[in-house]
Amino acid sequence: MDKNRRPQKLKWAQVSCQLRSYRSEEIYPTPPRQRPALANTILAAGAQRLAQQPIFSSPCLCCPAGEGRKISPLYSAERFPYQRYSPRPGQPALRADCGGRTASYPADVGWLAALVVVLVLSLPVPQLFAEQNPAQSPVLLQVPLKALPLETILPLPKGSLAEKPTLDSAWELIPIKRLPIEQSQSLQTFRRASQEDHAPTFVQCVAGLHADGQPDQNRPQLAVQIVSAADSASSQTSKSSKTSFSPRDTSSGLRVYQLQKPQRAPSVAFEWKQSSAVSLGLWEGQTPVLVYNYGPITNPSVPATDHRRTRACYVHPVYGLGGEVLTEDFPKDHYHHHGLFWAWPHIVIEGKEHDLWAGATIRQEFVRWLARQTGPVCAVLGVENGWYVGAKKVMVERIWFWVYRTVPGHHRSIDIALFLEPTDQPVTLWGAPEKSYGGLTVRFAPSSRSETEITVPSGRTTEDLLNTPLKWADFTSKMVGSQFRSGAAIMIHPRHPDYPPTWLTRHYGAMCVGWPGVRPKTLQPHQPLRLQYRLWIHPGPVCLESLTAAYEAFCAGVEEVQWAESY
Repeated sequence: MDKNRRPQKLKWAQVSCQLRSYRSEEIYPTPPRQRPALANTILAAGAQRLAQQPIFSSPCLCCPAGEGRKISPLYSAERFPYQRYSPRPGQPALRADCGGRTASYPADVGWLAALVVVLVLSLPVPQLFAEQNPAQSPVLLQVPLKALPLETILPLPKGSLAEKPTLDSAWELIPIKRLPIEQSQSLQTFRRASQEDHAPTFVQCVAGLHADGQPDQNRPQLAVQIVSAADSASSQTSKSSKTSFSPRDTSSGLRVYQLQKPQRAPSVAFEWKQSSAVSLGLWEGQTPVLVYNYGPITNPSVPATDHRRTRACYVHPVYGLGGEVLTEDFPKDHYHHHGLFWAWPHIVIEGKEHDLWAGATIRQEFVRWLARQTGPVCAVLGVENGWYVGAKKVMVERIWFWVYRTVPGHHRSIDIALFLEPTDQPVTLWGAPEKSYGGLTVRFAPSSRSETEITVPSGRTTEDLLNTPLKWADFTSKMVGSQFRSGAAIMIHPRHPDYPPTWLTRHYGAMCVGWPGVRPKTLQPHQPLRLQYRLWIHPGPVCLESLTAAYEAFCAGVEEVQWAESY
């Protein structure tokens, strides 16, 4: 309704204790399809203003606003005549025929009706409609307590939003509490927690993905980061997040949040910068996070006759929370190790075997950028590469990174998704016999073996592990050039193929996820494969309980966090 439109003068008459009906045009000039909703709104608002019992209460008030032919009691007498009848002796009344249903009203209500109209006209138009026609049903996010701190990518909720999220739109999650249902059994009333209780959490729209890893701009997703009370207290975050308020249902162990448009503009936490002609760096404020080397990097210290002298398509350096470098590139003991990379030592294409691990007869090359985004929750990078044998592309490789905002003093999460799809011929790959390495690998840069701790779900290990199934593994050490210990855990996504895969761990710095391991796996054209991981970077040594809780939160964020329309 136009807010500037003024109510026109009403005509009113009271004859023989009958309440006459008038055209809706004589109240508010309203399009025909909106008249039922308008009439219902006026009646309900007036009834709420009057007293304990509404004077206009009948099934007729439930006429859907979209059905223009059904009426409410304020509709035109010429089109829908009211008829006198007595529901019981001594109580004359008016009857309104509406879509085959009957509504009865006490006849002696003329003065009350006049009061209703006066009260209704005193209401501002926006307030009038806000009371009876609220916005879309609240979209709620249910978060199990064990999923906190939550850092995940969620699909759009199935419920209807006020507007469809786009990559440049902003949203936020507000912690809520449930109040008792008042009168209507079809609506629940929610109260937003005050800012002193708990601060809102920004939600960032990011590109959705097709099954082959290509971006789907028509199906955006939502990046969510919710820090638990314990983490926020340890990381010295805002004062509001330190309070004792917790918007959770203790019986079900949930926190519940409502998705809505933000009341203030979010600030961007990250920035992508060109580090060199072939490298792209990510910064969070003044702190470096990582560098993606998309072009060929040549190490002059490697002999010119060694095919391992040049490499492309990998991440190095990966930085710790204190700015220390966690990874190593072209180490002397293994020239073919490169920070965070993904490669296989055994690849068979058209009957010929190749070694992408060392890169002798097959190589990775950059093709194009798929996405490059920064926002209040995370930084996103999508890249398409190719595997080439000579001039022929034999594999399409798409790699995605979601780098979440650092929880100061606690952790930084980097989610990784690798998509592989052969071009026109099947590709068979497998890992090293007895060791299983081949797949996602991180080469750390410890200053010495004595400083290194490797922790797995069963506890700390003092020996290297070969071909061992693991859900996660952590590497902590004093890195080269650093004065303190730090590290990172590699976590396997719960929907990873052959979960959990086998690993190779080395105290000198190599942490290798072996998939498919020692048994060959053949990938078919037009059947993309998806491999997902999390790199969980932390300062100092971390106890087994904290690592276990971090992995459980990662899995719960994938499996148990869900949208809901009621609470």
